[in-house]
Amino acid sequence: MGIRDLRDLTMDDLMACKMTAQEAGPTAMRLKEVLEGADALPLPQLWRLVSKHVLHPDLPFPLHVKLYKAAYAGWDGEAQGPPPSWVPDPDAMRDTNIARFMQEWKGSELWRRLRTGDPTQDWPLLQQISFEDPESFWPAVLQRLRIRFHSVPSRVLARHADPDQVSWFPGARLNVAECALAGRDPDRPAVVWAEEGTPTELHTLSLGALAQRAQHVADALRAAGFQPGAAELGVGTASAPGRLPSPRRAPPRLHTPCAA
Repeated sequence: MGIRDLRDLTMDDLMACKMTAQEAGPTAMRLKEVLEGADALPLPQLWRLVSKHVLHPDLPFPLHVKLYKAAYAGWDGEAQGPPPSWVPDPDAMRDTNIARFMQEWKGSELWRRLRTGDPTQDWPLLQQISFEDPESFWPAVLQRLRIRFHSVPSRVLARHADPDQVSWFPGARLNVAECALAGRDPDRPAVVWAEEGTPTELHTLSLGALAQRAQHVADALRAAGFQPGAAELGVGTASAPGRLPSPRRAPPRLHTPCAA
């Protein structure tokens, strides 16, 4: 499974992926070289190796799909879920926000006893603690995310025999836009996008500019008589597809909200 299926791929298999013989030959050679000594790798690491050293964006997409399926042959989807299509390398894992959180978090007794210090190894343990001991895990996460509560929750999870009666963060009130935008560097990028016709030309909207636009919407809602707690609201703009509305334009048109 996995590596065996990759090794069994023939030139005809590669050429069936919309490749020419001139493209398939070097690809087959690279694949053979990459698979040397890879027999003991877990399937996600095998796929990371193939996707990093064999595939590149210029190769036909059907080839990406074929190698992906071959690398994960034998993967137990029912027990493990969908196989990951992207697996960061260990150095990239260590340079993530969650890895920094794992290094700094004092954690529960179970975390302190079992953690190895390697985020690639400690991730399953962190997931386990997140649902087995939410009262120790989630306050630390919320603090790191700088979530601002207008009303602090009485606890993380109010359990109940009836699953429909379970309540997360009972008593909490917050403003999602405020949590996302307030107290952050206004010059940092908030949104990066490209037009379909010019995919290499990137456009950036800063956190400050996004906060300004969010304030425009909030002002329009207040002017229209909406109160905190309204259940749903449809917002439409006159912007062209792929373009964000200019902060100098009039506030978005407000459609009739659904009943609360």
